[in-house]
Amino acid sequence: MNNLFLSNKAIDVYDLTRFEEGINHLNLICQEKNDFEDEFLRNQDIWNYQFNFGFLGDLFGSKVLSIEFLSRVLPVFFEREFKPIKQNFQTEIDFDTQYPNDCNGFLGIDFSQLSIVIERQICNIEGYQNFKNYCLSNINFRTFWEHRKQLFPNLILCGEVENQIQSIGSSSHFNQIINRLKELDNYVKNWKSGRFSYKDINLKTNLRISPESTQTMSQYKNQRTFTLPDLGATVCELHIKTGEYRFHFYANESTRKVYVPYIGKHLDTISG
Repeated sequence: MNNLFLSNKAIDVYDLTRFEEGINHLNLICQEKNDFEDEFLRNQDIWNYQFNFGFLGDLFGSKVLSIEFLSRVLPVFFEREFKPIKQNFQTEIDFDTQYPNDCNGFLGIDFSQLSIVIERQICNIEGYQNFKNYCLSNINFRTFWEHRKQLFPNLILCGEVENQIQSIGSSSHFNQIINRLKELDNYVKNWKSGRFSYKDINLKTNLRISPESTQTMSQYKNQRTFTLPDLGATVCELHIKTGEYRFHFYANESTRKVYVPYIGKHLDTISG
């Protein structure tokens, strides 16, 4: 989950014209947000907060701000888009302490009075996209599953992969797995026609993919048969090698999607 907190201090500007422009930029972000990924938060007492320009409610009598802003944007923005909470976060540490397993950013207009890293300052659509990219670049084994579709849009991770990644944890293998999945996803993204060719991947990427031997499949085919979404029981013979781990997958040539139901230790083979 990504949490975005509307900082009272970061919207506390003297210039009301700048305030209106800034809130309009933030309102555009609200229209872009993904309700399944993003939680927009604000302090529950924001209407009673003493801003430089006074209280928010006093703005309704202002002749500086546009009628459209006062009648539609201002009340809807603060009341509909945000979940009210007791906290009024001033620092990243406070925010991260409250939501330790999430990616947390601050919404505002002017962050000059706050010590927030630039990647977590969100003033406009560009800042929102930068924050989302920042969150994806800081994925860990706890947040991996929640963000898998954003990270790997052309792969369908399924089976026991969620639990397997949890078991791998924060070991050095985690980053290797992420990098391998990114390479595979990038190749699948460009797979526009023809049959799936693991040999072509081996030539064009750093991935090392191979099928199993006939003897291994004869004896251990059941270990490589997984239940895939919409496809049911499917043999996933092809696998990617990375250290002591193997990624078993199935390339659906009808949809050009690749299913990855297994990321774990080397399965049994004839050679051991």
